Formats: sequence, C-alpha cells, structure tokens
Amino acid sequence: FVMAQAYMQVATVNSYQQALILFEKAIKLSPDYALAFVGKAACHLLLYQYKHTDLNSAITQANIALDRASQLKPDMAETLAIKGLMYTYLKQFNKAEQFYIRALKGRLNMGAAHHNYAFMLWLQSRFKQAIEHASMALETNPLSKQTHFLIGDALASLGEFDKALLHYQHCVNILPNYYGCNVGLGIIYQITGDLDKAQINLDISASLSEPENFWQNSTYASLLIHQGSFDRAVSLLQTIRHKVPIDYFLLRTSWLADLALDN
Repeated sequence: FVMAQAYMQVATVNSYQQALILFEKAIKLSPDYALAFVGKAACHLLLYQYKHTDLNSAITQANIALDRASQLKPDMAETLAIKGLMYTYLKQFNKAEQFYIRALKGRLNMGAAHHNYAFMLWLQSRFKQAIEHASMALETNPLSKQTHFLIGDALASLGEFDKALLHYQHCVNILPNYYGCNVGLGIIYQITGDLDKAQINLDISASLSEPENFWQNSTYASLLIHQGSFDRAVSLLQTIRHKVPIDYFLLRTSWLADLALDN
C-alpha cells in the first residue's frame, strides 16, 4: 500500500498502472483494508484523467471499489473525497462539492481532497476558490505536480500573467523533470506574444513527456498556429484527436487551425 502511494505521487500513466497493481496486491494480502480499495478507485479515475481509459469503464471500476470501501468502513473521509472526484468527472458538480465538503469537515489536512476540490472549482472557472484550495493542498504536499500546474493556470485564467509566470518558473525549479511546468510557461509565453520563449519551453516539455502526451501536443499545436505552420498544427492535432475527441482546448485549437487554413 505504501509503495502504491509512492507511485501515485509520480503522476504518470505508467505510475498509476503500477500503483493499481500494488493496490490489488494489498487487497489480496488484506481483503478488509478499506484504504486499498479507495486507492484502487483513485487509480482508475486518474487513468481516465490522463487520457488512458474511457470514462464509462473508469466510473464502473471506481464504483465497485468505492462500494467495497464503504462497506468496510462507512463514511471514511478518503472514500468521500474520491467520490467527489468521480462526480467531478461526471460533471455533477453540486454532488461532487457536497462530498468534498463532507470529506474535509473533520480532515482539513487532506491534501489530495483539497487538490481535487480545487480541480472541480477550476473546471467551473471558480479560479479564486480553486487557488485557495490548491494552496492548502500544497501545504501537505509541496511537490504536487498537478497542483502547481493548476495554480499557474488559474492565475493565468484570472489574467494575472506575471504571477502565473513566476509560479511556473518556481515549479520548474523544484520539479525540473515535470513536463507540465514548461507546458505552462509555453502557454503563458504564447498569450503574452513571446513565441521564441514558448518554443524553448515546449521543446523542453517534449523531452520530458511521453510522445503522445495530450497536453504537450495540443499546446504545441497551438504554438504552431501562432507561428503560421497551419498544416503541421492540423497534422499534430489529428494524431491526438483519437484519444480525446471532445475536449474544449482541443476543439478550440482545431477550430483555429481550420479557420487559418480556410483563410
């Protein structure tokens, strides 16, 4: 179980797959250990978030694991928090928020719950609240990759580009092997018109990420559009569209590329 938690912190498709195997082993060793079932559910959901599995199968598997955790230990805060994440993916935000609030009521130091709550708030463009909960998540896990990216993106979404830039630069310093920090910088530099720096940071992120990484490739396609390389942008978008056919950022970037080609 402890090894599985360590793999969860790495936050890649491969690490979540390995964590899932280890949670399964923990369950075989101790079938009544509720936290192992919660971990298993979290893995299935995060593999969906990382564009590796489809939503229906992730929800089905997570539900089975969470139901078992609830049978073993009713109203456990960790179970409530992952149920919040599940309903976040289902876009049932009111229900998700109720689970997050219940989970955090007596456990304010649950970093993962604060992060997932922040993620839900970010999805709803409630960026100030998202930053508040993400900052609390960093207090318990200051090296959380996803939390750093979320804060940077929320700051950028509020138009606070200087603060977002400083945050992503801090992220690069403390997490030099995490591609997301450089993706974030690439996004900010595109917004502020410094395409040379955007290119540098996205080249770095490409060297740190898997070849089919959705966020790296979709952000790079956006840069290609800014640079006038419309055919290359469309070609790159086609390579990732099969993994995530409906995504706001992907659809917007694809529309811009198609519009540029038409003109």
